[in-house]
Amino acid sequence: MSAFGADLALNAALFDALDTDTDAIDSAGDDAVDSNGDDALTSTGVASLLADGAEGIYTNVPQGADKPYLVIGDNELTQGNIKGCEEWIGKVTIEVRTEQADGAEPPVELAKTILAAVEAVLDDTLAVTGYDVIILSNDFTGNDVDPVDEKSVEGRLTYNIDMIAA
Repeated sequence: MSAFGADLALNAALFDALDTDTDAIDSAGDDAVDSNGDDALTSTGVASLLADGAEGIYTNVPQGADKPYLVIGDNELTQGNIKGCEEWIGKVTIEVRTEQADGAEPPVELAKTILAAVEAVLDDTLAVTGYDVIILSNDFTGNDVDPVDEKSVEGRLTYNIDMIAA
């Protein structure tokens, strides 16, 4: 598969993982529990934390989108060097953007909460069609208050992954 095909498969997997989480939360109700016996809403509720639910997950953010929302950034994939095997090594960045309510502090904690929910979901359910995926590392960066408007907060979660054709 080409880099373009691997990139499309990876993006589809990211949206599917977060959508699957959304569907589980939307249909579960407040009393539902996940496989660990934890409250499903607090352990995995990515979409429940976004202004527009699953519709608040973008690759290209429309003008005027309600915050908070997630942005799946451009994937950086390079071909690996396992002999006789298709391998892609890459970096994926997911950003959250939030905005404070009038009179409140900038929502740094909300940004952290959303990214922690994304991390929990992707660490458990990221599956790319046609590939075995190994998450090499992930890293939180940011959670910075925008110096211009002093209301918005951006946080980033970056994954380093290895995708090997199955």
